[in-house]
Amino acid sequence: MLVGNTLIHIVVRYCFVADPWQRIEMLLVANAVMTVALAIDLCQLEWWSRRGIAPPRTALRLVLGWIITMTLGAIVAML
Repeated sequence: MLVGNTLIHIVVRYCFVADPWQRIEMLLVANAVMTVALAIDLCQLEWWSRRGIAPPRTALRLVLGWIITMTLGAIVAML
């Protein structure tokens, strides 16, 4: 996610900008945060799966996940 998403944004959006380095730095930070969040979520799912436990599907977890995802997506879209 960190490498692919960053490369796609650089090629599509920032290769035509005169001074893209500040935007690319912010893009890397946002993509790093999203990568860490995704890794944590996948590690939790794997942990539950290996123990034969169904992961909790609470409304709070789903809503928080949606809010975080949309917020990070909006930040990256504004860059």
